[in-house]
Amino acid sequence: MSDYLESAKGRSAVGSATATIQNIESYEKEYQQWERRGEAVVKRYRDERNEASNARVTARKYNILWANTETLRPSLYARAPNVQVERRFKDSDPVGRVASEIAERAGQYLVETSDYDAVMKAVVEDYLLPGRAIAWINYKADFSDPEGPMDGEETEETPEQKAEETPLDKVREMVVPIYVGYKDFGHSPVRTWQEVTQCWRVCHMNREKLVARFGSELGNKLPLDRHKEAASDTGEVNEDTSSIYEVFDKARRKVCWIHKSETDYLEEVAPPVDLQNFWPFPRPLWSTSTNDTLIPIPLYALYQDQAAELDKITNRIARLTDGLKLAGVYDASIPELQRILSPHGAPDNMLIPVSNYAGLREKGGVRGSIELVPLDLIAATLMSLYEARQQVLGVIYQVTGLSDIIRGESNPNETARAQSIKSQFASLRIKDAQAEVARFAKDLIAIMVETAVEMYEPQTLYDMVMAASFIQLSPREQQEAQMLQQAGMPVPPPKEQFEAALKLLRDDRMRSFHIDIETDSTVALNDQEEKNSVTEFLTAFGGFISNFGPMIKSMPALAPVAGEALLFATRRYRAGRLLENTIEQAVAQLTQQASQPAPDPEVQKAQAEMAAEQQKTQAEMQLAQAKIQSTMQVKSAELTSDVQVKNNELSAEAQMHQQDLAFKAAEAQKDREAELQRFIAKLEQERVIEEMKISAENERTMAAPSIDIVEVIN
Repeated sequence: MSDYLESAKGRSAVGSATATIQNIESYEKEYQQWERRGEAVVKRYRDERNEASNARVTARKYNILWANTETLRPSLYARAPNVQVERRFKDSDPVGRVASEIAERAGQYLVETSDYDAVMKAVVEDYLLPGRAIAWINYKADFSDPEGPMDGEETEETPEQKAEETPLDKVREMVVPIYVGYKDFGHSPVRTWQEVTQCWRVCHMNREKLVARFGSELGNKLPLDRHKEAASDTGEVNEDTSSIYEVFDKARRKVCWIHKSETDYLEEVAPPVDLQNFWPFPRPLWSTSTNDTLIPIPLYALYQDQAAELDKITNRIARLTDGLKLAGVYDASIPELQRILSPHGAPDNMLIPVSNYAGLREKGGVRGSIELVPLDLIAATLMSLYEARQQVLGVIYQVTGLSDIIRGESNPNETARAQSIKSQFASLRIKDAQAEVARFAKDLIAIMVETAVEMYEPQTLYDMVMAASFIQLSPREQQEAQMLQQAGMPVPPPKEQFEAALKLLRDDRMRSFHIDIETDSTVALNDQEEKNSVTEFLTAFGGFISNFGPMIKSMPALAPVAGEALLFATRRYRAGRLLENTIEQAVAQLTQQASQPAPDPEVQKAQAEMAAEQQKTQAEMQLAQAKIQSTMQVKSAELTSDVQVKNNELSAEAQMHQQDLAFKAAEAQKDREAELQRFIAKLEQERVIEEMKISAENERTMAAPSIDIVEVIN
């Protein structure tokens, strides 16, 4: 997703933009003079001059604006701050503690991996020069491509409809701070910031971006009304763009896109992120302002007259310095003489050749021919000008509050007390400005954190802050982990506490109740700050144990008070946050032990005697058990030997019995085979007899019919 909210989520019907355009034009008319003044201040800071490059005489200037700006810049912002998120009331709140850790780590990650530092430096520069500064927060997400239609299949769905119907997976998420130029930001032309209902920034889009953002028909229709001037040195012309206004309407909680040539909104959508204060930017930085208007006054405007006087004095000093040089004449017939005062051809010392040098000498030389202004008068004038310039500088430093202490200057004749007073006075002059820059830096981080916890996928946020390193298993997760370990399965990371903390962070009301987002100083870099915090905490912890340990031992009733005091102190140290849960458990155990009644000395003595008697009885029992064990081992060996012999005898008897059974089985087998043979022989005999009977019967049968036939014939 680009900087210009390409997603069509929340798109609504386009309405009339006439009232908003009138609001924009009223602002531009009212703030036109301030923008021109800002341009002039920036031009003076860059020391851009209108003089021709071939001019023989150029004005000399003293760029006090650049000097003061470069002195104030590190006093207001020197480095990106460290994010600090704490529980608002520092009490026992496990979910709030985890939520604070998540928000702090997310904020620190976003600050370190984005252009936050560069944006803040640009903001401070606008604050010191034109007098107003703003930075914008953009949420970007790259989505996986949805599946398109199958081959040969036609569809009339628009890309917006596809985006609404097809769930897209986020493959990358970013929260990006963006610097917005002082001329590209505007708001409702009202007196106070609380009355502002509309804010906008101008997005300069070329034709390609217009078509990609609003479609080909509207993108090609919008005019390119912002033309770049041709560069005088290269002759190149920058790309023309169209001024598109991205308007955040707080009253309707809508984001509108406007071009002055169109009477209707180009598009009207819901805010990309539903922020608690709606605006995707902190309250702007104003250098100097009054209660009746939001038009700022550049700091340079407060001493521009003195700066002009300083330039005039500097130019006069330069002109007089140019005149402080030695000049003379010499005989033109001897040209080598010009090298006396100008051996290397330096133009500062000038000798002019004279053709009638003898006649010039007769007149008394140069003194008799011309009258020169004495150099001592020029030098005295220069000293007066130098003093006047220092006085003007003093007035400027009084106006800006830049004492010599801030500029790094010190008077060796002043006492340490005098320098301390100067330092305190200087800090008072810029204290409000430092606090305002710190407020802007903190609010910018708060919006970045809120955007991340609202829009990032839970798993992305979990991995980004390395939540597994500081989140503990809940009782239910501990039981599940034990079951998984017994089954030999991997144990998932703890997430129940993380989900509860994320729910709190996404609830605007509960988040403001539980946690508070702050930052450390943005003024000076201190590499030892975190180490000093850890050392201070450990020193305080060690001192607490040394002082309260003996007292708790002698007076156990004070253990709960001491434990709460230790937790109260621990929650005030950032270094003690990760140890807080362990300390809470230790305090709970200590309190539980202290709640038990103290034993009677007589009872303790009887318990000690009983314990000694028990130890003696236990020793005797151990000795008796050793003897019994030895006897049992001997008996066991004897029984083992008898059992072995008996087993051998039984094995022999079993073998003999098996042999006898085998012999009897063989005899029985032989008897069965003989009986079978006899049976077979008997059967065979009976078969032969039967066959013989059958044969005789057949013969008798065959003989009988033949006799009958003979008788018949006869």
